[in-house]
Amino acid sequence: MKYRILKPALVLFAAAFLGPSLKAQVAEPAAQYRCANGMILQANHVKDGEQQSLNLKFLVRIARQDEAMNRLDLPLVNGSEYSKRFATENAEFLLRRTRAEFRSDGTEDHAEIPKTRCWAIDVNSENPVMKATQTGKYFVYPPELYDSPEHSPDWARYLPAESICFLSTEGVSYAFAKGSRPSQAIAFHSNGEWEILRVDAGEVRGAESQFVAREQGDERNDNKIVLHFSSDLRDEPKASDDAAILTKMSRFTDPNESAECAAGPNLVYYAIFEDNSVAIALDDGELTLKLFGHSETDKPEEMRRGYLSKEGDLNIFNFFSAGNRIRVFADDEGRFMGHSISIERANGRGFTAIPKAYFSTAPGSVWKAENQLSYATADWIESLLACNYFATKEPYDQAEKKLFANKFVEFECAKIRDRFKGEYRKSGRGSPFRNWLKLNRPDWP
Repeated sequence: MKYRILKPALVLFAAAFLGPSLKAQVAEPAAQYRCANGMILQANHVKDGEQQSLNLKFLVRIARQDEAMNRLDLPLVNGSEYSKRFATENAEFLLRRTRAEFRSDGTEDHAEIPKTRCWAIDVNSENPVMKATQTGKYFVYPPELYDSPEHSPDWARYLPAESICFLSTEGVSYAFAKGSRPSQAIAFHSNGEWEILRVDAGEVRGAESQFVAREQGDERNDNKIVLHFSSDLRDEPKASDDAAILTKMSRFTDPNESAECAAGPNLVYYAIFEDNSVAIALDDGELTLKLFGHSETDKPEEMRRGYLSKEGDLNIFNFFSAGNRIRVFADDEGRFMGHSISIERANGRGFTAIPKAYFSTAPGSVWKAENQLSYATADWIESLLACNYFATKEPYDQAEKKLFANKFVEFECAKIRDRFKGEYRKSGRGSPFRNWLKLNRPDWP
C-alpha cells in the first residue's frame, strides 16, 4: 500500500513586534531560523524610534558562503498584518512569523545565495518528540533541492532531523525536527514536501511511548497520525535515559492501519535512495549490509563481514561479495557528496546514488580490529582497480594507448602490484575481501 500520511499545506502566520515606539534602540528577544539550504540564522528585531530593522547573524553558514559574511542588518521596507519584508539592495528576508524566505545577491565581496525557505526553531524548550531519538544522527535532503539532487549546487547540505521513520518497502521516509513551539514539529516527507505539525503530549505504555501528530490547524481525527517509539534498546548506547527508536506510524482512527519503520538497536546506517534502500547493522559483531529494491519484484541482497574505514568525519563502509563491491559513504555532519553509495558489479555494471534521507552512527562496538579496513588499504584498492583497467583495456587508438601508459606510470602500478601479496595475506582466510582480491589479482605483465 502507498502509506500517504502528510498533505502539503500553506500556513501563514501574522507577524508581531512587541513594545511601543522608543527613542532609544531596543532589541527584541532573538529568534532562530533553520533554512532549507542548511543555514541557521539568528534574527534580532531592533527598533530605533520609528525605524525597525532586522539583525541577522549566521550561526551555521553554507559551504559556498564567504567567511566574512557572518551578519547582515536589514531595514524594514514594508509590512502588513501577515508579513514583513526586510531588505537592502542586495539581500532580502521575508518574514511570516514562523516561516521566512531569505536570499542574497552576489556582490564583489559575497557569493550569491539563492532564495531559500526557512522556519523558526524553538531553542528554549523541548518538543516531546525530540526526547525519543536513538544515538546517532539523522539527515534529510533539502526539500527545495529535491527535484534535481544530482545537479545540486556545491553548497548543498543535508538538514538535521531529530528522528526519521524509514518505510523501506515503499521507498519513502518521514523526518521530524524541532518546531517553533514545544508542541510543534517540522515534518519532511522524502518526496520533497514539508509540514508544520502539532504534536500532543506523549503517552507511555510499558516500553512504548506514543505521540499524536496532526497538521497545524487540522483537528479532524481521521487526519491524525500516531508516532510509536520503543525504549527497548537493551544495552545499546542511548541519547538519554528516556531515548527510544521510532518504530511505527499508525492512523489515530484505526491502529491496525500502520506502517513499520526500519529501526533496531543494532542499526549503524540506513538510507533511502530513489530506487532502493540500504541498511547496515551489527549482526553478532559483524557488519552486515542489506540492499532492498523498492519494486515488489526486487529481491533483497545481503552482504556480510563488511569493513569500516574512516577519513575525518566520513565513515566509509566496504562490502565485498565475489566480484561485487559496495561502498557506502556516511558523513556525520550532513555534508553533501556527489554520491553516498557506489555499487560495482563483477560484470562491469554499477551505479552511484544520493540518499533522500539517512541515519548514521558509529558505536564503539563497530571499531573491532576485524571490522576495520585502514584508509591506506581502501586507497590502495582504488589504485589497484585503476591499474587493472589501464593494463588490460584495449585502447581505441595510439593516443589512448599513450594515455593508458602514462596513467600506468602516474598510479605507480608496479608498486601497487608488489603490495598485493601483503594485502592478500592480511585479508584473512575465507573472508569476502580475500575472495574479491582473488578475482581482481593484478595478473598483467
